[in-house]
Amino acid sequence: MAKTPSTMKLTLGAPVPNFTLPVTNAYNNNNTTGTETSINLHEDCTKSSELRGGVIVFTCNHCPFAKHIADVLSEIANEYLPQGIKFYAINSNDADRFPQDSPEAMAVEAKRRGFNFPYLFDETQNTAKAYYAACTPDVFVFDKALKLYYCGGIDETTPNKEGIKAHGKYLKSALTSLLAGDPPPSNQQPSIGCNIKWKPGNAPAYFAEAP
Repeated sequence: MAKTPSTMKLTLGAPVPNFTLPVTNAYNNNNTTGTETSINLHEDCTKSSELRGGVIVFTCNHCPFAKHIADVLSEIANEYLPQGIKFYAINSNDADRFPQDSPEAMAVEAKRRGFNFPYLFDETQNTAKAYYAACTPDVFVFDKALKLYYCGGIDETTPNKEGIKAHGKYLKSALTSLLAGDPPPSNQQPSIGCNIKWKPGNAPAYFAEAP
């Protein structure tokens, strides 16, 4: 398992980069069955009258770090979706070299994990680059104005022989502060995970610069 940290290069308070990406899964969001074939972030948030913020997680199917947090991510989404927080999972891995991260496999994984939110496929990898995403998982929380509020990890746990489960402390703390109207947390914690599987020749310059 190669360990890669978040770059933390997207500035707090910066506008969250927009994207339009295909949806790979059927999901149930606030009792409405998702029938979209693609989602535009800004349009999707604009049509939500109760929007109070959102979570974007760059993840995938096969990475041990992504698997480690998948169930708790689903649990956190179920807790915070009714409170006006949107959730989006994005897979930017090269599916040609890693077929276990193909859109078809994503649909199976989303159903198995009970994802109650869209699981999106970033085939060009341009969305990952816009967020300076480097690893799976890599988390970005935005406020109702679509400004970056938190970025980094879900919690401090990693896959381990001791069987310590993910609990989502960092993400839940950020969301609790966001809903309370507090300023962005001063303690932004980088994530650790497998590197995004860039297509040959497509790795961004910032990836080599990651600490």
